[in-house]
Amino acid sequence: MARIVPSQIVDLIGQNPPGNSATLTVSHATVGILTAVARLIDELPAELLTISGADYSDLVCSVESIRNSVAFWQQKGVGEIGNPGIRGKNARS
Repeated sequence: MARIVPSQIVDLIGQNPPGNSATLTVSHATVGILTAVARLIDELPAELLTISGADYSDLVCSVESIRNSVAFWQQKGVGEIGNPGIRGKNARS
């Protein structure tokens, strides 16, 4: 298995920008990138994850939001990932 580094995840997100809205619709067009981001974060070696405390909690909330929205979309065929806005921050700030 390839060794994942944080810059790979950043590059993947940068190549597939979410747009300007506060939500991201889960669809056939977006589900691949969303699940890939969550998987790559899971595969990131712990020693390369250099955040802690509130930032780590925000990351976990964001990844679980992706997973939950994708699972809902898989069951119902619709779904959106809201911008959680944890402590005044979001994926775009």
